[in-house]
Amino acid sequence: ACSSSTVRHTGAGALSPCPLVLERGTMNALKFFQAIFQGCRGWAVLCTFPGGRYNRSSGPTGMYWFRYPGQSGDMMAMDLKHKRDDLYVVPTLYSSNRSRRAVNAKVGACIYADADDCNPAKFRVPPTLVVETSPDRYQAYGVPRTDDPQVREATPEQLSASGRRIARAHAEDGCDPSGWDRGQLLRLPGTTNNKPSLDVPWSVQ
Repeated sequence: ACSSSTVRHTGAGALSPCPLVLERGTMNALKFFQAIFQGCRGWAVLCTFPGGRYNRSSGPTGMYWFRYPGQSGDMMAMDLKHKRDDLYVVPTLYSSNRSRRAVNAKVGACIYADADDCNPAKFRVPPTLVVETSPDRYQAYGVPRTDDPQVREATPEQLSASGRRIARAHAEDGCDPSGWDRGQLLRLPGTTNNKPSLDVPWSVQ
């Protein structure tokens, strides 16, 4: 059986101190998309690996594009279809469905970091949302307050720069120093981590 992962969410909280010790629970894909994209519009992309299994040497070979938020239901359906696979999302929306390169990035609504084995409790600024992608390994998201015009109008470049500062500040704690770029692949709740290093698959819920 798969172990259950943890999603900690502070609701309308933002990049301000918020409790990290929250009740264990799950977040479905639709709520997750709403949390990381907020009211933004653009092209979203979900990515898969050959055979639905992560492979460092091959990279993602399937890129599936959706207009967000109009096709969020189709994104939810893909999440359900691939719940036993390694499925990834890029927490940035793009101008077109041609490429997930940084030059195509249109808008972002959250700051993110691949925290790896850095427990988010160590973060100097507590994140808004935390996903446990495998035992004691995490992804962290910060959703800025939407009533702050400077943050609300932040570009993908500004958001990724903030993510870079967070990642580097916590690199010695185990945070991936490269897990902040605009094309970063992050695991999607409702899917499975099938890395060979795990004793059993891990449910990213």
